[in-house]
Amino acid sequence: MTTVVSLVGWDRSGSTLLAGVLGSLPDAVSVGEVVNLWHRGLRDDRVCSCGSVFSECVFWTAVIADAFGQPPGELAGVADAAKSHLGNLWLLASSLPVVGASLLAHGDRYVALLDALYAAIAKHAAAETIIDASKTPWHALAAQGTSHETKVVHVVRDPRGVADSLRKQLSYDDGEEMNRHSATFSTAAWVYRNALADWHWSGTDRYVCVRHEDLVADPAGELDRIVATLGIGHIVDLVDAAGRLRVAHPHNVSGNPNRFVSGPVVVRRDGEWRSALPTSTQRYVLALSWPMRKRYGY
Repeated sequence: MTTVVSLVGWDRSGSTLLAGVLGSLPDAVSVGEVVNLWHRGLRDDRVCSCGSVFSECVFWTAVIADAFGQPPGELAGVADAAKSHLGNLWLLASSLPVVGASLLAHGDRYVALLDALYAAIAKHAAAETIIDASKTPWHALAAQGTSHETKVVHVVRDPRGVADSLRKQLSYDDGEEMNRHSATFSTAAWVYRNALADWHWSGTDRYVCVRHEDLVADPAGELDRIVATLGIGHIVDLVDAAGRLRVAHPHNVSGNPNRFVSGPVVVRRDGEWRSALPTSTQRYVLALSWPMRKRYGY
C-alpha cells in the first residue's frame, strides 16, 4: 500500500526543504504542493522543477493521462468544483457531532481525485511513499480519506522568523510575486494553522511535529526521529559527512523557488531575522503568538 505523507503548517516554515529531504528516502518521491497542482499545473502550465512546463513534463503527462484520461483544462474545472466547499473551516465543521459526517461527505469528489492522482504518482515514480507538501490542514484531511495510508508531518518555525520571511519579495518561476504578508496576518495565520494541525492530529500514531530550527541544528537526529515515528523508512545517506542534506525535487509544480534545488544542500542556523526584524515587531509577534508559541518552545 502507498503511504502519503502530508506536510502541514504555515508558509515559510521550511516545508520545501523537508519535503525534498524526505523525498530522497528509498522508494519515496516528493511532488510539491499537490493542492496547487490543479490550477498552477493544469491551468497555468507553470514550470515543473524538472525544467519542463507542466504540459510537456513526461512524468506529469503520464500521471494525468493514467489517473484521469481527460484534457487538463477540463480536469482543472472538475477539481475547482470538487474543492469549492472545502477549506480549513470544512475541517473544523467535519468534527462536529451529528452534522460532521454529512459535511465530511462534501469532500468525497475531491478525495476521489486525490485517490486516483496518488495511485498514478506512485506507479510512475515507482514509489511507496509520496511526500505532499501542500501544508493546508484541510488538504491533509482529504488525503486521509483516500485509500492510501496517510501520515502527517507538522512543520513549525519560530513565528518571528516566519514574519520576517513573509516581508521579503520572492517570485515564482514565471515572475509572479509570491504572497507577502504583514506581521499581524502572518502571525495570526501561524497560530491558526498550527492550532488546527495540533488539535486534529497530535497524539495520534500518524503524526509527528518537527521544528525547523531543530532540523537545521541536528538534521540526522531529527530525520531519524521523523522516519522512525512514522515508519516510512530509514535515513541512509540523507546527511553526508559535511552535514549537507540530500534533497530531491524531481517533479514539483508549485512551491517555494527552492523546489528547483536538488542535490547536497548546506543548511544554516535560522538566525538572520534576529537582526533584520525590528525589535518592536519581534515583541509584537511574540505577544500575538502566545500561547501557541510556548507550546513549541519559542
